[in-house]
Amino acid sequence: MALQPILLAASFVFSGVLNSHKRFVAYALAPILYNLGIIAGALYLVPLIGISGIGWGVVVGALLHAGIQLPSVIKVGFRWQAVFISSKEDIRQLWRMMLPRMFGLAAQQANLLIVTIIGSTLLAGSIAAFHLANNAQYIPIGIFGIAFAQAAFPTLAEFAAKKQHKEFRQTLTKSFRYIMFFVIPISALFYLLRAEIIRVLFGDGVFDWDDTGITFETFGFLVISIFAQATIPLLTRAFYAQQNTKIPVVVSIISIIVNILLAFPLATMMGVAGLALAFSISSIVQLAALLGILHHQLDGFDDKAVLTSMLKIVIATLAAAGVAQVLKTPIGSAVDTHTFIGIAIKLVGVFAGGLITYIVVCMALKSEELAIVKKYIPRKFKLSGGTETSRFSGLME
Repeated sequence: MALQPILLAASFVFSGVLNSHKRFVAYALAPILYNLGIIAGALYLVPLIGISGIGWGVVVGALLHAGIQLPSVIKVGFRWQAVFISSKEDIRQLWRMMLPRMFGLAAQQANLLIVTIIGSTLLAGSIAAFHLANNAQYIPIGIFGIAFAQAAFPTLAEFAAKKQHKEFRQTLTKSFRYIMFFVIPISALFYLLRAEIIRVLFGDGVFDWDDTGITFETFGFLVISIFAQATIPLLTRAFYAQQNTKIPVVVSIISIIVNILLAFPLATMMGVAGLALAFSISSIVQLAALLGILHHQLDGFDDKAVLTSMLKIVIATLAAAGVAQVLKTPIGSAVDTHTFIGIAIKLVGVFAGGLITYIVVCMALKSEELAIVKKYIPRKFKLSGGTETSRFSGLME
């Protein structure tokens, strides 16, 4: 496993190069292949060579993480070469930007450790329930929040470097609205279908209904902050684009302190669900702080457009949630919800009904963000006939 940090270090350099050239397909595939390598090691190598199979799976995953990006990196003209920074000012600038990030990452690890310690004092399985619920709720965050943040970052950095403040503000505002357009309705449907989602994802083997109950309750408190968790990466990168790493790190540390202060009393009263609620509250606090500071720095966003967009999204989401809640009973009665297939059918049917309702209402309200379904989604999966730069530029039209 000692090879993994070396391979990932090289791969993260590749990621930075691809992001700077606005190439995102290989970058997006890298973590998927990394996880597949680990899973393959657990499934196929452990039976053959024992626990070391996990280690080799990690190494294979890291190799795939770097390997999938290497052809694209070569294609954009990247070559290794020795570069010595001779300017003391450049070195000082590097440390000024790096040190806050180092402290921020250390604080995040400390936060995880403290939350784990608190969780270990609760019922057996509480830590596992928290991590399973967190992994499940992270799906829309990764697909929409992280993806949009990574796609927007090079454009934001370019506008910041050229001091094109109007274009910077427009790109940030539109990216924020697009993320909200996707994650708010998904959050509502995730909450309504939290039991079905957890049962379909994890309800197998020794994972019984008691485990499902603890996990879906935790999941429910986590999904209420998906909108915050999904937009924080974008707002953080807006600061990074301006070469400001201090503010997002300070705000992150404050949110971590809020999380820890709330975790103790809430976990005592509510169990592991209290940890989830504390995490959600701290995430919303972090979002509010970042938004407030950016709003002040940029002399406001396009406030009218944002508020109009949010109003339409909320109206459409309420309609989608209402239809989904109505559909749960007839679909649930038509299938055997004691089986995996039955629960899966109910989940897919209700979720699809809610999403269709959301799209129809957005069409009726003439939601501007709905255009992304026609502009971005087909282009995202079209790997030829255009550059990845054009795929993101289409969002800004």
